[in-house]
Amino acid sequence: MKIVPVPVREDNYAYLLIDEATKKAAVIDPYDVSKVSAAAEAHGVSLVSLITTHHHFDHSGGNSAFVEKYKGVPVYGGSDQVPALTELVKDKDEFTVGDNIHVKCVQSFVY
Repeated sequence: MKIVPVPVREDNYAYLLIDEATKKAAVIDPYDVSKVSAAAEAHGVSLVSLITTHHHFDHSGGNSAFVEKYKGVPVYGGSDQVPALTELVKDKDEFTVGDNIHVKCVQSFVY
């Protein structure tokens, strides 16, 4: 597994979560799709899923543009407020990126 930060704003990053064996990657919080796409191309990976950490615009603002460009790619998120959501995940849900990265969702609480 390799994690590549992608600067997308002055103070925010998207991330490529790469399964190096399959050259498949998830993008986390793709606010700026052109920058994320360029990073994926530079690393020679195919984007196969999108993970949104939370629905705020500075993280989820690129979701709709992403699914227009990468049709059929699942969009994971923990809230139905996430734009373009296709896979609602909750605490302890699991999914796979590529063949070798197993993601387990953990719900956090703010008090």
